[in-house]
Amino acid sequence: MAFAGVNCQSESDELALIQWRATRLAGALGALDFSGPIQRQGELGSGDSLIRTMRLVAAALSGMATTAAHASVDPQRGPGQGAAAGQALAKAMSALEEAAKDVNRHRAIGDLMGMAD
Repeated sequence: MAFAGVNCQSESDELALIQWRATRLAGALGALDFSGPIQRQGELGSGDSLIRTMRLVAAALSGMATTAAHASVDPQRGPGQGAAAGQALAKAMSALEEAAKDVNRHRAIGDLMGMAD
């Protein structure tokens, strides 16, 4: 329904919408500045550990969506564009790897929150 609501006509339109939304989400999360124990390093990492993880995942999603949109729109890319898409995908996977380091912390916090109620 979301795709029909914005008049997507093809898969490339749908990927472009996903890319646009993922990029805006990453930007919105990046603009948040919470106080907390994690020092800001560039665009990621200030404050609360859950916000940090959300930023990393949103950045990864944005990178993956960008790569998919570019590959879908133009499978006959010009010289160097495939390499650029590959680098974007590799950066997205690095962000996911970094976010995955927080899984045990968040799972433990979730378990503790469940015990508190």
